[in-house]
Amino acid sequence: MAQAEGEADAARADAAQAEATYKRSRGLDTVGGLSAGTVEERGYARRMAQGKARSAQAALMQARIQLAEATLRAPEDGQILSVTGVVGTLVAAGTEVVRMAAGVPEVRLQVPSPSAWRVGDRAEVSLPADPAARPVQAVVQETGAVDGASQMQTLRLRLEQKLAVPLNSLVRVTLPAQRAAPVMRVPLTALVEIHQTHAQVWALTDGDTPRLVLRHVDIAGLRGADALVTGLKAGERIVSSGEASFQPDQAVQMISQASGR
Repeated sequence: MAQAEGEADAARADAAQAEATYKRSRGLDTVGGLSAGTVEERGYARRMAQGKARSAQAALMQARIQLAEATLRAPEDGQILSVTGVVGTLVAAGTEVVRMAAGVPEVRLQVPSPSAWRVGDRAEVSLPADPAARPVQAVVQETGAVDGASQMQTLRLRLEQKLAVPLNSLVRVTLPAQRAAPVMRVPLTALVEIHQTHAQVWALTDGDTPRLVLRHVDIAGLRGADALVTGLKAGERIVSSGEASFQPDQAVQMISQASGR
């Protein structure tokens, strides 16, 4: 680029000098100061210098275009993590040459699968080297796929406040204790619209005149003629044998009630 700029500057200077020389020469041939041939040669030299100046300017523009095409510009500010490209080599479009970290700080960690963590769950992030430091609040922003070999799942947390720590540092993540859903044991005959891992049961509302409502339950396992399900409240009354004629919000009369399992 510097060479192209220098050649363009020199060519423009030569063109300006040739232009000035030609202007001083015009008319001198008529008074005998210069011969007509000399004035004509200076006119040719002027046009030649102008052509060289245009050629040098075009070469400079081409060099600028090549420099712009070879310059990498990130869409946002960040910090370079690694450089994989080699100077002087030609790479295909889309090839990674620089890896950088941009945007708000985030934390990545792995948890055993199956995991109940969901996007939006909250956590606390602190520095192991400074136990007295106040932890920073974070939110689970992404739950990755489960690795088939290690059976670990990657979580990505977004920090809600700044944390004075360099990139790729180790931090301590404190996740709130998960509340396990209560598992109920119900007869298999109580399940309706059974699918592989979930079903529905008819439950009864509270009050003197109970009514039927459908409850969605997840099947956790089977125990003989019973199913282990989650999704029911403790003490909630259900119909032990579902009928196809039942309708939601249908009033029923309770004749007998079996003991809980």
